[in-house]
Amino acid sequence: MKVAIFSESLWPLGEGGAELATYLYARLLTKLGVKIRVYVRRGGARWEGLEVVELGGAGTRKFHAPPLGARRALEWCDVAYFASAYWELVPLAKRMGKRTVVHIHSYDPACPVGTLFNTPAGSVCRPEMRRCWGCIYLQERSLGRPFWRAVASQVLNGLSSPLFTKAVRSTDALVFVSEAQRRLFAEHFGDMPKSHVVYNPAPPLPHLPPGGRAVGYFGGLSPWKGVYVLLRAWARLGGRARLYMTRASALRNRPPGVVVLGDLTPGELEEVHKAVSVVAVPSLWWEPFGYAALEGLVRGRIVVASDVGGLPEVVGGAPGARLVPPGDVEALAEALEWALGVDVAELGVRNREYALRKFDGVRLAERLLKVLEG
Repeated sequence: MKVAIFSESLWPLGEGGAELATYLYARLLTKLGVKIRVYVRRGGARWEGLEVVELGGAGTRKFHAPPLGARRALEWCDVAYFASAYWELVPLAKRMGKRTVVHIHSYDPACPVGTLFNTPAGSVCRPEMRRCWGCIYLQERSLGRPFWRAVASQVLNGLSSPLFTKAVRSTDALVFVSEAQRRLFAEHFGDMPKSHVVYNPAPPLPHLPPGGRAVGYFGGLSPWKGVYVLLRAWARLGGRARLYMTRASALRNRPPGVVVLGDLTPGELEEVHKAVSVVAVPSLWWEPFGYAALEGLVRGRIVVASDVGGLPEVVGGAPGARLVPPGDVEALAEALEWALGVDVAELGVRNREYALRKFDGVRLAERLLKVLEG
């Protein structure tokens, strides 16, 4: 079977969970005997053992005109697997008689900003709360984009959302990364009889004995990641340990003990993981999955995460993990204090064993293959 994978990029050029999962599944499916060709918008460099083609196309990340090579790409394959990009090609693939599978890693197209987080309300978005234009504007401005671009984004999202929704509804199968993601998506999207849940595979990372008592946070400064809840909780601990924060170089007025870092390479991220004994994932939005939490478990770290979205499905059964109500500063501070005081050597090993067993890549790839085969 020939499967064409359409993705924005591939890890490590794309650092999001979608790009990492797509990279891992491309390799795992290849090992299962599937002929894989990955088409990306950017970064068509050769990955050892993978055929990656830069398909390109005109437009922005979300509003793309179909590239000239799209028909040729679809002619090659038996199955068109849309991992995180090129949804505009779904109707063409259907007309060409190809089986189409869309893998939903965020909340697109149910939410134009992909989070289903109501920014003005500071909580998960419910159907009766939808104020998409306001959320689009606030997100664009929070990213430092000019007023005209924020307004243009509002208009383009409003016009294109029905088209993306129609394309996704016409696909042969939808794949979600957690049961929680599918439930929330269904609240906004309606009935989805052709949907499946396939967890993301654990990355093949080594166990790292921790270098000291410290906490790592890898979510950046997006408010829905819970960064400001974490900082308030950290202030209550009185600087008794260090808190390493990546993708946070713009942070000001940080409490004692906070080490601010920018965007890091995979090697630099590994050095941060070596320095910490605890990984914090204090999300306010419904994380579809939570690769930061899973990577913490695989590395042998204690994990403190919000009891929201897909995070309970990732860490809920881990012996060295604690879930706290999202946005609860006191509960988060207590959980971090607990995590800094436990035996990370023993619990870390058990966390790793749990994660590698539950998120075994070969087993999950076999499940995804059944969806692709139909």
